[in-house]
Amino acid sequence: MNNRNNILKEINDGKNLEVALPKFGQTLMNYYYESGLIRLTMNYFTFYEVVKDKENPQIKDVKKLTKLIHSIMKEGYLSEFDGKKSESLITKLDGCRTEITNKMQILTTYTDMLQVYEYVLNRLEYKYTKTVPKVEDEKAVQEIIGFIFETKDNIVIHNRIQEVIGQLPIRFAKTKYFELLSNSLSVYKGSDKESVENYIYILKTSGMLYKPDGMDESFSNLSRLIEELKTADYKNLDRKTYVSLCKKLKQSADFINNMADVYVELEEIVNHLYVVLLTLPYVSDIDGIIEDSCKYILSKLNQNFLENSFDEDSLLIEKLQNLEGKQEEIGISIDKYESVLYDIKEKYDSFIDDIMQKKVFQSLYLCEKLLSTSLFIDIYKKSNNEVADEEFITNVTQELILEWKELFKENTPMVNRAIMANTIQRMPVFFKNANEVAEYIMNSLTNCNDISEKAMSINMIQQLMEC
Repeated sequence: MNNRNNILKEINDGKNLEVALPKFGQTLMNYYYESGLIRLTMNYFTFYEVVKDKENPQIKDVKKLTKLIHSIMKEGYLSEFDGKKSESLITKLDGCRTEITNKMQILTTYTDMLQVYEYVLNRLEYKYTKTVPKVEDEKAVQEIIGFIFETKDNIVIHNRIQEVIGQLPIRFAKTKYFELLSNSLSVYKGSDKESVENYIYILKTSGMLYKPDGMDESFSNLSRLIEELKTADYKNLDRKTYVSLCKKLKQSADFINNMADVYVELEEIVNHLYVVLLTLPYVSDIDGIIEDSCKYILSKLNQNFLENSFDEDSLLIEKLQNLEGKQEEIGISIDKYESVLYDIKEKYDSFIDDIMQKKVFQSLYLCEKLLSTSLFIDIYKKSNNEVADEEFITNVTQELILEWKELFKENTPMVNRAIMANTIQRMPVFFKNANEVAEYIMNSLTNCNDISEKAMSINMIQQLMEC
């Protein structure tokens, strides 16, 4: 342990780097291997339990993908190591990861689109009931303001304001909406372009402007529902059609949640298998208990997957118990080393190349991303640290407004209001004080002449207040 601490100290001090950096790389490579192997084993076992129970029909939709992942594991980890073959398998695994990430982007896009139509259908609910709750505007505003500002925590206040304005009736012109949009983007002036791009991505996904590659070919059931919701006559919707659309919306939401769970499980397996294959050529001095236990479990489960045979094996549980607490121990060491890894990349990138360690550290940088909490992170994306100047902000704002103007032409006013509501709640809070918040809420309520919509908006806010 002291020797490892000395390595970190030497690197921090910039001393003896030609020795310290390779030792650092070797040590962190071992930690990443053990961590990736344990997490792979745990997640593979969890996925095995789901498939074995056969309670998730969505597994059938990813059968080809899962078969490929099982095959890569067998050839890449459970067979004799072959460096050339390993590189080919990593390429295939990278393809699996791209496919899973793309499918998750598509599911997320459908989720955001369904949220827009859910907003519309929610506002119609009281039209099909005998009584509509009466809303007293002033009393409602007082209660909402009391809820928002009952805490002194500015982050909580900020979140509550966003939640509330996302449920209020939208009763202002498109020009006002575009003004709010422009102001929200102007906040990013002087920041890096990557931050602006991430914000625009959030706005586009929540505002039905984003369409991932392959969306038209994926999940035909969701595509059909979106088309049905898009062409519905909400102004003259009869009760039977309303109930049918609500039911389909609920079924689709359940389908998306189930599919997303499957893809999350697969992404975890792929990420951790990726780490194992990246680190495998470099590892040494590995904990024998970890290696033996993981290899037994993965080998047994992999065989069962490929043979579609799910027999019981009491030794699996015993081997799993050998891994208890190991991940936490390794995690402490990884945290310590990763705190130095970023500095190494910033300070010693060219020196690493000089001492023939470039490939090692490139693998370490990838492992750090693959083992991070950002499961679907783009591991090859380079940060765009260019400054977002006034010209850049103006251009992206104009482009975004043009896109929304075109989209608004295709939709009914009710759908457009839902889009506005869904995006406004993603914008930075644009109020200076509590009085401005109260004024916005009051204007929203008094300008809404649809008593059913107003009542349901208040109902939705009250549900937020009760959470």
